[in-house]
Amino acid sequence: MCLKAWPWRPTAVGVGLYTQLHHAAVDGQAAVALAQVLMDLQPAGRELPVKPSKRNKVFKLGWAEMLRAAIATEAQQVVQIVKQLPGTVGTLAGAAGQVLQKSALLRSKRTATPANLTLAPRTVLNTSVGTGRAFAAITLPLAPLKASARLNDCKLNEIVLLLCATALRRWLGQHGGVPRKSLVAAVPISLRAAGDTTSNTQASMMLVSLGTQLADLRPRLDHILGASAAMKATAGDLKRVLPTDYPSIGVPWLVEALSAIYGKARVADRIPLVANLVISNVPGPPVPLYMAGARMRSNYPTSIVVHGMALNITVQSYDQQMDFGLMADAAAMPDVRALAEALRVAFDDLCLMDAEAAAAPTLADAGRALVGSARRGLWGGLGQVSEAVSGAVSGLVGGVVKGA
Repeated sequence: MCLKAWPWRPTAVGVGLYTQLHHAAVDGQAAVALAQVLMDLQPAGRELPVKPSKRNKVFKLGWAEMLRAAIATEAQQVVQIVKQLPGTVGTLAGAAGQVLQKSALLRSKRTATPANLTLAPRTVLNTSVGTGRAFAAITLPLAPLKASARLNDCKLNEIVLLLCATALRRWLGQHGGVPRKSLVAAVPISLRAAGDTTSNTQASMMLVSLGTQLADLRPRLDHILGASAAMKATAGDLKRVLPTDYPSIGVPWLVEALSAIYGKARVADRIPLVANLVISNVPGPPVPLYMAGARMRSNYPTSIVVHGMALNITVQSYDQQMDFGLMADAAAMPDVRALAEALRVAFDDLCLMDAEAAAAPTLADAGRALVGSARRGLWGGLGQVSEAVSGAVSGLVGGVVKGA
């Protein structure tokens, strides 16, 4: 988005509303808070009080006024960072030790915990991006995903990572092959305090290995759980000390120039990769929302792609569903809808895995009851059952329990 104009652009097309916001103005949670202000909880709508502005020209700031506000903000940011500095040094030192301890350099080869401190493999998605974009969306029911998280003793976010990893493995199998090394996702983490709805960006990034090199769903989930635990162990301390705003006068012009040079030189095609894509899960409103009396059916997030990571998957919960928004560079991934369909297949695979896991204890209990009845002479009205038959049934039940 060009910053020569306002960093937002709402567009209504038919029954759809597309709102474009610059990431410098809002992050995912701030965008959700903004949507809740713009929309209603009831079809009838509501009356919002209008607060009169103290300024005559609220849409036009003078250069002196903007510079004065910017310098004041910069000073506040510097003071806040200096105040946090003593605690930050100790926290960063401890976090660095944890990272090294969990890294491949210090891990035993027998350790099952995956390390996040590794370079990502290069795929067709890891290239310099152009100006074209391809977008696809898909909606999945929320209840089965929450049930899967409970059944597998994990978080909903980790189930989302599993779905994305499974879909990516399927898509890559049809586009250049699946790398022998696991793909790595850059996962945004919120730095917001509870109840903070300030319109700015308060987020950082952590890396999670996705286990895409594993063919089966269950080992892939175990891999993601280990990688996620390693990420949380480091992120828990860092969230308390990372600044949410940095002194940045002049930085936008510098970043814009560097980004242009970076893209034209296609540096992303040659340097080692830290991550393959971005996967973000943003909690949304758990109830229906309305605009001008019409119920919002879906809320598909549209995020950004950057050089070296031509795919962004952002997920937002809404009411009783999960809305997936897949944004890709048009040249690197023109068939992004195929990945959306792969997500649906991954969801079906997840439901099948959970059904088998839930049914295994039930089958084992039924088998044990059958053995008990046989040993008490109640099976088939025969009065007695041979030890051989009883032993055979016991062996069958043992196999079921072991398989479970």
